[in-house]
Amino acid sequence: MRPILLLGTGGTIASGSSAGGLRPRYTVEEILTKATGGRPGGTVETFQLMNLDSSSLELGAWVAMAEAVQARLSQYDGIVITHGTDTMAYSASALSFMLGGLDRPVVFTGSQRTLEHESSDAPANLRDALVAARSPFPGVMLAFGGLLISGVRATKLRTRGLEAFGSINAGPLGAFNDGSLQVLRQPPAHAGRPSFCMEPRVALVKLWPGLEPKFLLGLAGQGYRGLVIEAFGLGGLPSSGPGELGGVVEELVGQGVVVVVTTQCVFDGSDLTAYAVGRRARQAGALPARDMTKEAALTKLMWTLGQTPDPDRARQLFLEPVWDEITP
Repeated sequence: MRPILLLGTGGTIASGSSAGGLRPRYTVEEILTKATGGRPGGTVETFQLMNLDSSSLELGAWVAMAEAVQARLSQYDGIVITHGTDTMAYSASALSFMLGGLDRPVVFTGSQRTLEHESSDAPANLRDALVAARSPFPGVMLAFGGLLISGVRATKLRTRGLEAFGSINAGPLGAFNDGSLQVLRQPPAHAGRPSFCMEPRVALVKLWPGLEPKFLLGLAGQGYRGLVIEAFGLGGLPSSGPGELGGVVEELVGQGVVVVVTTQCVFDGSDLTAYAVGRRARQAGALPARDMTKEAALTKLMWTLGQTPDPDRARQLFLEPVWDEITP
């Protein structure tokens, strides 16, 4: 049995009090000692990659995490990444696409309460993540709040509650009970091969009543190659009046921008065939995100555009399942 690698990136689990508020201050080695009392249960090695609040993590950090995992994974049974909760779902989704063909677990975890808190959730979450890192599941996952969630199905639902993440539009992979993992769902095989090429010029925009079309048109002028629109309901875009967006989508697509429509609702996904407003968007060239999370839709579009300069090929790749992000 090989060891587990605990890779630290910061977040609440690494944070402590300061005059300016909570901030990351503990190393991943200190986290392991504090959370397990020095008894992690099996051989665990540590590596400090960065120590930042997760609100500061973006594409460069995703690439650094993916490269660190890729370089070390063959030496371990699995890798656990400690990470802040605010952008954990984005990082987990990004690594799910970047690390294609995984044959063992990469597990994100963190906490809602610091290790200094008398009822911190960090010890339980870290214990569960270490169990998951020796599980039969290959791929990127979250171990948090007693659940094991596919990295492309996780969304943060609570700012303070300990069950911070939900498994969206697909059940959790497993549940933890006093240090043991009950398997609930077997994910599909992890397709593809590793590719860290991600297009940074992709925007995620949430519609609001009265949004002016020129706001979206301006993105193409700034060089954006992709746009994910959080639309109303099943994927409704305004189809009449001064805020009409069907023509805007058509113009963006004509300029080579790949446009994806998801929903502002957490559950059930988008369907551009149900309503006339959705059909208008589809006819204009918009792609449906279907039941992907917003995090998966954004990072998958960044990844697909990173694989090809051809927008038509990128559109095709976006619609093809990579791992567990779309229900067949």
